[in-house]
Amino acid sequence: MVNKISSYQTAENGKFIEIVGNTQYPAISVVRWSYPDTSDAFAENAGLPPVSSVDVYSKYAVLVQPIGVMEQLTTITNVLCAILAKP
Repeated sequence: MVNKISSYQTAENGKFIEIVGNTQYPAISVVRWSYPDTSDAFAENAGLPPVSSVDVYSKYAVLVQPIGVMEQLTTITNVLCAILAKP
């Protein structure tokens, strides 16, 4: 059994987009094992194999506005100047 776990609220807010079909950032698959109860109350379960299920958690990306290298350098310079100017 495979369950796809996705938060529709997150995608609905428009701040994040689901990453689909990207091998660099694939979805995360988690295999869950359920082992039968083999206690004295259920002795007939002895020897039965565990049952597995797979949950798939989608990956999301944050939507950001790209800025140029010069803007990044100006921001870094301003921060460094502010730090160095402190007494």
